[in-house]
Amino acid sequence: EGEEETEDESKGFAVNEQGAITAINRFTGFFTWQENATIDGTIQQVQSSSIITDDLDENEQKIYINYQRGINIFHDPKIGIEGLWRSKILPFPIITLVITIVVISAISVSVAYTVYHYKHNRSITPLLKIKNDDYGSYDKKEDLVVQIFEDENPIENLIELKDVNITAISEDFNVVIDGFEWEFNEKEEFIYELLSLAPVERKEILKKMLKKR
Repeated sequence: EGEEETEDESKGFAVNEQGAITAINRFTGFFTWQENATIDGTIQQVQSSSIITDDLDENEQKIYINYQRGINIFHDPKIGIEGLWRSKILPFPIITLVITIVVISAISVSVAYTVYHYKHNRSITPLLKIKNDDYGSYDKKEDLVVQIFEDENPIENLIELKDVNITAISEDFNVVIDGFEWEFNEKEEFIYELLSLAPVERKEILKKMLKKR
């Protein structure tokens, strides 16, 4: 059936609309369109037919919209089914919805706090906490490693930490580096570069440098 005033018109969302309503099973379908269309830059009236039933399928209904001839036709009809979204949502358990919202909110708060804590503290949170031990906060990773090795059971502590990159160097290594006449900053940068290499590669580089010296 046709609509004298569409729902959007009655609510002030649209003007000059025409519409049709039809019922299929327990759902109500609606189809609305503007009475005018822009055809080649000119506003033209739109002609529409009434709802008709298909001759071959009585469950199929049709409506025809006729435009004036033109190359560029701008017209924006609206189509929808009332109650479809509601019927899909209601069977969903409300308790499940509440739990989902709570879990997502908790995760969001946790992530937000972690980012806030990192940005405002800029320090390493102790990776190992043993009862009666007070590690505090450390500005550098080296401080944390030193603290671990000063403990009574350093190997056990390292095992509990699991993923820690540690490179051990001998006293002879320091003696060799001190033999180069470099500034302190240059020595420090060179040591950091060497420590990023494998032990075999470090030895080869040092041998070549000692030969050239």
